[in-house]
Amino acid sequence: MTVAGAASSGVNFTVVLAPSISSLSVTSGVVGTSVTITGTNFGAAQGTSTVTFNGTEAPPTSWNATSIVVPVPSGATTGNVVVNASGVTSNGINFTVVEVLSITSLSPTSGVVGSEVAITGTGFGTPQGSSTIYLNGTTVPVASWSDTSIIGNVPTGVSSGPFTVTVNGHAVNSPSFTVTTLPAGWLDGDIGSMGISGSASFANGTFTVAGAGPGLASTADGLHFVYQPLSGDGTIVARVASLQGSSTQAGVMVRETLAAGATLGAEIYDRYYSYLMIYDRPTTGASIDAQYGVYSLTLPYWVKLVRSGSTFTGYVSPDGVNWVQSGTSVTVNMAQNVYVGLLVSSTYTTTLATATFDGVSVSSTASPAPAITSVSATTGSIGSQVAISGTGFGASQGGSLVTLNNLPMTINLWSSASIVITIPTGATSGPLL
Repeated sequence: MTVAGAASSGVNFTVVLAPSISSLSVTSGVVGTSVTITGTNFGAAQGTSTVTFNGTEAPPTSWNATSIVVPVPSGATTGNVVVNASGVTSNGINFTVVEVLSITSLSPTSGVVGSEVAITGTGFGTPQGSSTIYLNGTTVPVASWSDTSIIGNVPTGVSSGPFTVTVNGHAVNSPSFTVTTLPAGWLDGDIGSMGISGSASFANGTFTVAGAGPGLASTADGLHFVYQPLSGDGTIVARVASLQGSSTQAGVMVRETLAAGATLGAEIYDRYYSYLMIYDRPTTGASIDAQYGVYSLTLPYWVKLVRSGSTFTGYVSPDGVNWVQSGTSVTVNMAQNVYVGLLVSSTYTTTLATATFDGVSVSSTASPAPAITSVSATTGSIGSQVAISGTGFGASQGGSLVTLNNLPMTINLWSSASIVITIPTGATSGPLL
């Protein structure tokens, strides 16, 4: 300083250049991720200088004038990374803190194609955005996505393996999920002399069953049976959606044992006669009795068989809502514990025939199935609402769903006796289940 030509005593002054961040090695990551901050004027050593992630200070592992290495600190949130060197603050560069990505559970841990799986964990983010989920390398259709839960459906053509969730480039795997051929609780096998072995599979709400053999005939049957155990009274309902062969039998059945000559009651579509018919074998090894029910040259058609004590009653319906009895009720004495399920036979030992069934439900005293009694409309446009009345829907939706031709519907209201849905984009005509 000079005043009136006289210079003052001097004081040393240091000009501090403002630190500047030019780049971050990564711009997103979980807590603990190592980040290299590149720039200028950071200072040769840290000293009292600091690095913060959206205001949360981070302890560097290395520091020089142009580079700082620092882990994302605990408690950090998404925001600017800033360097403060010698009391001067740098520019900020945004860093996205990703919640720790983890899968903690699957429910269930096995299922058929089309079945719903809940994947629970952390760090999934919401909404889904560009995040992905795969099952053993195959894209999973997503029904819902939140930060801690994903609901997906087992995709077609997939094999057993882990679910993989990827968020912001980070991936995590679940324990292995087992893709099954039939839903839990269902088994299948040939009954009697077949000639050719039958088969069964299930996907997207539809059973596909192939069978040979003479069918329900004379004193010993030959057919393919997809079944589960039934104790006491019960009801089975199914829609026979399609059928191959000129004399194929396909329908629902209750039989006392898996032996060829077992007592039975059945409601079937008999392609040879073009009738929906009720069949029974009143005693073991006796001849089959048959009654004509409803004549129909076309499918699909619904069938239902009710066991009440030793009385078996068959019903048929074009829509699954309006039912008529098929023939008269029959009396067949069986043990308490029997088998209930779906049957298919080509009625030839040299040829397989295939039938598809959807809308299949088994109801018993111990485990009543949901039942639709009426719908507010049977036609409607995309975006229209439909009220479904019935029983056994459950007080809340939970993991339940309503499908139209196998497409999940948008749920507006759910109670034990009433559901209101909206017809979504992409819906096509078909069964409402």
